[in-house]
Amino acid sequence: MQGYFSKELVKNHLRHSGLINGRDEIIPEEVWKKRVLVEEKMEFTSRLIADKIVQRAIELSNYEKLEIKRKLELVSKRELVRRIRVIF
Repeated sequence: MQGYFSKELVKNHLRHSGLINGRDEIIPEEVWKKRVLVEEKMEFTSRLIADKIVQRAIELSNYEKLEIKRKLELVSKRELVRRIRVIF
């Protein structure tokens, strides 16, 4: 077992997983669990913020499209009124 865990590839994996520190000392389970919970909470929060940003961007895009459509309808109505006035 000692030979397996002394391999550099395995050590790098354990460091990346947060199970050992840079000095190859084992991280206590309680500390590791707290760190994992904090990371998960941060990921959830960042995902939530990203979703809200995307939703807001979609809302703004839809609002702009409705405004453009409203303005086009207004212009077309004015043009129709102008044409009718020219005829009479």
